[in-house]
Amino acid sequence: MAEEERKYAYFLCSTYTIGGVRAERLLARFGSPRAVYEAEAEEWRECVGNSAAEALERQKKSGEWEQEYGQLSEQQIHFLLREEKGFPGKLAEIPDPPYGIFYRGKLPDENEPAVAVIGARECSEYGRYVAEELGQYLGRAGIQVISGMARGIDGISQQAALSAGGTSYGVLGCGVDICYPAQDCMKNCWKKGDCSPPMRREQSRCPSIFHQETVLSADCRML
Repeated sequence: MAEEERKYAYFLCSTYTIGGVRAERLLARFGSPRAVYEAEAEEWRECVGNSAAEALERQKKSGEWEQEYGQLSEQQIHFLLREEKGFPGKLAEIPDPPYGIFYRGKLPDENEPAVAVIGARECSEYGRYVAEELGQYLGRAGIQVISGMARGIDGISQQAALSAGGTSYGVLGCGVDICYPAQDCMKNCWKKGDCSPPMRREQSRCPSIFHQETVLSADCRML
């Protein structure tokens, strides 16, 4: 896709309420991201309903999306559309796959085994021990550890994998430009270049937990 069109694709991806299904519906109706952007609010309304059309209108009027797009490279944030080379194949196969993803570092290697480790934030000492042992084992075995990078089991297993020389990837429930939780695991993942949250980037536009876990499990062969 040409750079100019990618900019308008970002407009779609950064608009609250516009997920994969609505983006595809708009593209089928208008033909290209730029044509979607240039359409009238009434045409949006006919295609995706009142609330989504209002969100598109607010985003277009604000003009902030264009500035944000220009800052992606400065923040070392990659933007990848579903139709582009490198988009995770298994992610594209889930129900309602995202039209575009944002990530820092690199994406998981789909040719290598990956395991998702998920658990409670307020974990017991035994849970902490098991998560750490499992993360270290997977890291030493060269198995990619994918989780939500949350406090508790998620972060413990990922930190353990990194400490053992392995790789870990975080599917975030917030924007990739938001360092949350502000703990060592997330900072270390970014430092190693192994953080890959396929989400919208704004803090106020978090996907649902269901969607987050659907994306996470799509990246893995074992959960």
